[in-house]
Amino acid sequence: MSVGVIGTGFVGRGWAICLARAGHEVRLWDPAPDAAEAARTYIAEMLPDLAAADLLGGRAPDAVLERIRVAPDMATAVRGARHIQESAPEDLLLKTALFAELDALADPGAVIASSSSALLPSAFTEGLAGAGRCLVAHPVNPPHLIPLVELVPAPWTDEETLARTETLMREIGQSPVRLEREVDGFLLNRIQAAVLDEAFRLVDAGLASADAVDACLRDGLALRWVFMGPFETIDLNAPEGVRDYVARYQPMFRRLTDTMRESADWSGPVLDRIEADRRARLPQEALRARQMWRDRPADGARRLPPPIPAILGAPHGQARSGHHHLRRDRRHPYAVHVAAPAYHARRDRGRRARRGRSRRLDPASACPQPRGRPPRPDGRGLHALSCRG
Repeated sequence: MSVGVIGTGFVGRGWAICLARAGHEVRLWDPAPDAAEAARTYIAEMLPDLAAADLLGGRAPDAVLERIRVAPDMATAVRGARHIQESAPEDLLLKTALFAELDALADPGAVIASSSSALLPSAFTEGLAGAGRCLVAHPVNPPHLIPLVELVPAPWTDEETLARTETLMREIGQSPVRLEREVDGFLLNRIQAAVLDEAFRLVDAGLASADAVDACLRDGLALRWVFMGPFETIDLNAPEGVRDYVARYQPMFRRLTDTMRESADWSGPVLDRIEADRRARLPQEALRARQMWRDRPADGARRLPPPIPAILGAPHGQARSGHHHLRRDRRHPYAVHVAAPAYHARRDRGRRARRGRSRRLDPASACPQPRGRPPRPDGRGLHALSCRG
């Protein structure tokens, strides 16, 4: 299938990799002179690292790069495309004009999706002749390493448009989630906004440094959230599940949220402190190298601390034993497996035998289960956590 990628910044480049490694023909276009060529060069530098991490679906870097071409103009980029992914800057006037042009140029059967992270699709697709084929398909940056895609319809988006886009996202290894209707910030950025607002508030109040707040996520919550969301977390963190958790802990959390009503001014004096903390950790001239580090899967794998006593499984594949590291499924490049050494399983079996127990832990629920119950086929869960987490 032919796909047009309009806009070739970080997100557009990530989309090109996602689509090309899944076997689709990608045509890049960007209005900035030489931007699309620069993007293709950047992608060429990234592909060997992706191949080394088994993130190209078994394809050679040259074969993937061959599927990514630069188009001389927008009309050429979208001609014959069945899907068009727009990744232009977050500017309403720009996107409104761009979607009007894309709607006029694209084949009648093409889906036109925006990567917008904040603009509502109704704001830039209203009145278009092909408004029913337009929607937001918002990825997480970098999309070639992080699978989530939010599918956000305008009030007039056709169900077929949503279904086709969801199917394509799954085929290329992404993890699409549908919103029932549009809302400012969609899902991910509304959650992120709540976290960031509290992070700024904590630093603004002089309670902690920016690095300390980062550490709470990086070395704490993120290690849990990498394999389960907040609702699954609290469902497992009380003996009788989510209702039990709310009965136990809502008063405590309500006391906390009552102190979170006023936001700090992100651009006020707190920004000076946060920027100073960040530049002390990472000089300005090292930003690009750090961005490249973030986007390289081999280095990304080393960022995961090794002593996690778990076998993690993503929805797309089963957990595997071996040394602690990130692994991917060739058929689903984004499915992340954190494989724990096999001795953890042997150690736990030995402990249970010594205690005279004849039960084992089901990796799906992380709770003791009767012997003979098979693990869930998707391999989800932590085998080393207790029921209470």
